[in-house]
Amino acid sequence: MGREQNYKKKTFKNESHEKKIVNKKIIFFNMIYLMVLFVVCFIGGILLGFLTTSYTSEINIIQNEDNVFQFLLKNEKIIIGGKLNIKFRVDNKTMLSYVFNSESVKYFYYPVGQNSNCLLYNGGEQKKEKEILHIYYNILHSSSKVHTLPLHIGYEISQDYKNEVQPMYNDCKRFHKIYFSVKLDQLYMSNELRKIYNDKSYEFVFYCNCYMDDKVHAYFNAKPVYKNVILKNLRNNPKLLN
Repeated sequence: MGREQNYKKKTFKNESHEKKIVNKKIIFFNMIYLMVLFVVCFIGGILLGFLTTSYTSEINIIQNEDNVFQFLLKNEKIIIGGKLNIKFRVDNKTMLSYVFNSESVKYFYYPVGQNSNCLLYNGGEQKKEKEILHIYYNILHSSSKVHTLPLHIGYEISQDYKNEVQPMYNDCKRFHKIYFSVKLDQLYMSNELRKIYNDKSYEFVFYCNCYMDDKVHAYFNAKPVYKNVILKNLRNNPKLLN
């Protein structure tokens, strides 16, 4: 009888010990499972953030005093234009790295009204097809960076275009400045995971200082004509300013 009781006690102890081992294994595997689940959710949250984050670019134009628009008389020909460099400051407000793209870059001339605070309308445009502006963002580098967009223009002005160029001459003579704008359109932002199209557009007004050859004043005595598109069909040749 005593032997049988001792046997039962030993059997109970063995079964209890085995149950503890099994319970420890279950707890261990549950912890591993929860840890793996946490890591998966963490990585999934990061990927979801990349896919759903709204990209808002902050771009500000920097007035460049070195930009000079010129009216020249060369070889008995009137030449206008300038090698302008448009500077932007781009701030990255996100924790992500991406590229800002503008597939359409347009330039406008703004005639000045009776005073220098009155900008009338878009006087004209010059558009280069397939022109892309790449502005890179990277949180690993400075959050603010200056980018330069070159606008190099040179036109030979004949009598046929004299009237529509007259407003530009008047602005330069009266205010010693001429106003332009650059419009960034067809925007999208891209990174390694996706491409985000933006229906917004950016337009920045900037001014240039003027230089006028004394010999051009006798030429510009026409009545100014304001057109929606100016210098149409004229060939842009910045080398004329050399």
